Amino acid sequence: MLLRLDRAIIHRPRLVLDVREWFGTVFAPEPPLEITLPDGTTETATAIVRPRQLLTVTATPGTSAGARWPFPGTVELVTPRTPVGLLAFYGRVRSPGGPLRRMPLLGATCDLRIVSEGLRPVDLIGVAIPGPDEVTLVREVFLYPTGDLPNALRGPTTLTGTVSNTNGSGFARVQVVPDTPGLPTAVCDANGVWVMELDPPAGPRLSQRGSVDLTFQDPDGVELRRARVDYLPRQLNRFPRTVLRGSVRDRRTGREVVGAKVTVSIFPGETVTRLDGRWTFCPPLSAPLTGSQPATITVTPPGGAAVTRNVTVFYGEADPQNTVPTIDVP
Repeated sequence: MLLRLDRAIIHRPRLVLDVREWFGTVFAPEPPLEITLPDGTTETATAIVRPRQLLTVTATPGTSAGARWPFPGTVELVTPRTPVGLLAFYGRVRSPGGPLRRMPLLGATCDLRIVSEGLRPVDLIGVAIPGPDEVTLVREVFLYPTGDLPNALRGPTTLTGTVSNTNGSGFARVQVVPDTPGLPTAVCDANGVWVMELDPPAGPRLSQRGSVDLTFQDPDGVELRRARVDYLPRQLNRFPRTVLRGSVRDRRTGREVVGAKVTVSIFPGETVTRLDGRWTFCPPLSAPLTGSQPATITVTPPGGAAVTRNVTVFYGEADPQNTVPTIDVP
């Protein structure tokens, strides 16, 4: 994406932040993106989920020896969003909440702090901002929820998860029905996220680990039952979700490949690479919750030959076990 989009911009970004919310409460599916490049060609990216709310990135001088810091204190990074939702930093900074500074932030080591309402702040320590002639630095950042989210977690023992398509976009209005009498049914929001309180409506709170049987019902009446979903008391529990991630690169040019089809041999469905060459694959809800299994990933670039990669899929995991090394295609 970066190498392709630099044909449409003046300067290459120094730092790119790929910020993702942990289980998707603030994700919002974006429609397919069609971008017209200066040469008149168009490129389309498949819809992908991204946080819509405001993200603020501040920087303070790092502790690394010899770090150059041209400012008297903390500065805020100016990070416009790219068409697929990445935060791109070109070197411009401002005083927090104030005007732009004349001197750019390049070639210095600093500590970054990413803040967003309803999410826990994330600190990135010792980030070396590339200089004008250095390669763009790309960092993937995950934000985790607090109790201030719209779906506030009212009980101390809760279970949450996401029902999604193969490419990660959520299914709405799916009902999650527990087998335990008295517990309320959870309903997936517009982003496929559901939250269920497991404490009994009357009596003491749960104090021991346990399990619950769940039935997922989509709006068309199709049901899927998942037995023995384990939970721990007095905390937020995540429904095990398997997510595979990776990227595709052109072997000859070194550029990211857009629109390559990605399939996984042991699961139905397919996904495609985005403008930044990355892909996300979410197996169906019927996939096992634990264990592992060998699989073959097949990548087919537009108009090119398919390339395969043998991997081991770890069920119920997202990162780093199921992060696939970059696949080069001819």
